Amino acid sequence: ATDMSEHFNVLAAFKSKVLPKFVLANKRDVHGRMSRSAWSALKHRISGGGKSASKGNSSRPSGTGDLLTYEEKSVLLKMTLKCADLGHVTVPMQVHMMWVRSLQEEFYRQGDAEREKGIPISFLCDREKRRNGPAHGENQLGFLDIIAFPLYSAWVDAFPPCEDLLNNLKQNRRGWEVDAMKSGLNVVKSSRKINAINPRGTGNLSTLSSMEPIVCKPLSRTKSALYRLFSLA
Repeated sequence: ATDMSEHFNVLAAFKSKVLPKFVLANKRDVHGRMSRSAWSALKHRISGGGKSASKGNSSRPSGTGDLLTYEEKSVLLKMTLKCADLGHVTVPMQVHMMWVRSLQEEFYRQGDAEREKGIPISFLCDREKRRNGPAHGENQLGFLDIIAFPLYSAWVDAFPPCEDLLNNLKQNRRGWEVDAMKSGLNVVKSSRKINAINPRGTGNLSTLSSMEPIVCKPLSRTKSALYRLFSLA
């Protein structure tokens, strides 16, 4: 599920096979929130009413009144793992940066090994090139726009109480815009591309104190929603 070569296949399967059922099943109040009873009913339908799915009958519901087939449940679980695997993009910027910098060092070490062996250095792995690596805005924006936003947008469409994940992602993109502007890149502002808040002022992500605070919402509501959905209690 975390194999990036399968990313678009998993996302496409989720959007075509699973998401439509959740859109129909999600019952919201006037404020757009799902009631406790709606969550309970949805969880019951996903779990098959306590009945086990039969792998041999992947095209049929796995229990009476079940919402998803065995195959669709497999897609849902893969999607869940993908969202967890890339979850650092939805946490506060300071924590997100720690993960990205660690990833960049991992990339650079791979590039160092490739240089020593005299083989071509992989994409974003050359520490000797200027602004080469994941921890630079112009590179991170492409990843967020192509990979992260479609992933979490589809997830939130299925599970609206998880919207804080997407909101935090928008806030983090704002920070990467500021960093990308240092390279002279003509950045598409968040307000135009994803209807997020425009960056104000300038700054360097390596010195976060130089830019206005990027405030991400706590994910307690998201964790509560996921617990209510997947818990068997």
